[in-house]
Amino acid sequence: MRAVYWVLAIAALLALVIAAWLAGSLGSTSSDQQGRQSDVEEAAVASIEPEPDVFEEPEIDTPTPPSFDIVRISRNGTGVVAGRALPGQKVELLQGEDVAASAFADDNGEWVIILADRLPGGSLELSLRARGADGQLVTSDNVVVVEIPEESDEGVLAVLSPRTGDGVSRALQIPSGNNAGALILHVSSIDILPDSSAIVTGRSNAGDSLRIYLNNAYVNEVTADDAGAWSISLGALDVSADHELRIDQLAREDSAVTLRIVQPFSKSAPFEPSAAARSVVVSRGNNLWAIARSVYGGGELYTVIFEENAGQIRNPDLIYPGQVFDLPGAAADQAVSPQN
Repeated sequence: MRAVYWVLAIAALLALVIAAWLAGSLGSTSSDQQGRQSDVEEAAVASIEPEPDVFEEPEIDTPTPPSFDIVRISRNGTGVVAGRALPGQKVELLQGEDVAASAFADDNGEWVIILADRLPGGSLELSLRARGADGQLVTSDNVVVVEIPEESDEGVLAVLSPRTGDGVSRALQIPSGNNAGALILHVSSIDILPDSSAIVTGRSNAGDSLRIYLNNAYVNEVTADDAGAWSISLGALDVSADHELRIDQLAREDSAVTLRIVQPFSKSAPFEPSAAARSVVVSRGNNLWAIARSVYGGGELYTVIFEENAGQIRNPDLIYPGQVFDLPGAAADQAVSPQN
């Protein structure tokens, strides 16, 4: 009986030893597996390259220099200067190193300076200066060299040139009967020939491009010769009907319409130039003073245009590109006379 007891005791002890060994073996296997899994995960993480930091290129605030559009100077040194800048920017007009006048650009970036103080006679240089958003002063890329005659009867010369001296210069005002860009346009004659065709002659500034319309239908485009003369054939007409001729004078910079004449005519009535309706089309940078000086030869006549078009001009200092202003009959006759 005692022998059986010891056999059972030894068997039980052996079972405990085997169980302990198995438990240790299984635990070690699980731990090894976890270790190996951890090593794999670390290797996978190490193989993933970190994304590089992405930085946006900073926007460079390039200063925008003010620029000239219009320069009209009279022989007594007064006149008007207009151009472009950043909206709200203060623009200074420099005569040499001195500030001659200043103005603020409007919401469209357009500014106008009327020279109340006379510029001196002789040769002088005009340039522009404005302060950028960073507070730094920026000067115009171009300068305007002005020649104001002190004794002769010649007109004023104004030439736009690159500040560096390289590049093409452009005359903004020439000392001839007409200033460059002056709004001169006239229908001289309309002749209806025996074959029922019509020949129109007129004058404008030398080299001006003109678009011709008959009864609002486009006919052709012509260019005034060196003397400012132009002519065009309208082709065959219905001689029993009344007709309307329209001539649009085009700006040399962008081919926008600047001046317009609408001339009625018919075979049954003599040609009457005074029956023509003249109008001016406002372009960017225009103001009433500059238009009156270009059309009539004197900026002070802006009131004539203002009064004729009071229905669409609330403030004579505020006119907008694309507006069409009628030119009064008596004053319009001055528009076709050479300016001195």
